[in-house]
Amino acid sequence: MEQEINNSEVFLKSVLQNSVGFSVPKDYFNTAEDRFSSFLIERELPEETGFSIPENYFQNVEKSILKKTGFKKEVKVISLKSKFLKYIPVAAVASVALLLSINYFTSSTSSEINFDTLEQNRYRKLDCRKLK
Repeated sequence: MEQEINNSEVFLKSVLQNSVGFSVPKDYFNTAEDRFSSFLIERELPEETGFSIPENYFQNVEKSILKKTGFKKEVKVISLKSKFLKYIPVAAVASVALLLSINYFTSSTSSEINFDTLEQNRYRKLDCRKLK
């Protein structure tokens, strides 16, 4: 009687905590056909690729391309500094000439400023305001 209890389904479930003891990965049976067909396809493919690469191909390919194109690694560098240094004196002379010409033309057209001319200009402005 005691053996029957030990072999009963309820006893086994209580010991195994509701698991059977065997497990199957999730979606195992849903993807079994796909895995089997991919296995058959892989077996039919040839093991050799049919292509071969010469020895040291990747080490020498850059050199061979450069030889075929005639590319020279030496490049003539034109310095912009030397060109700018040529134009600095010209720019300085031009700016001084512009400054002097502006001062000359503005001073020759305006009258001399002193206290008398300031007072006269003040009265002229006041008179113009009264007229309006």
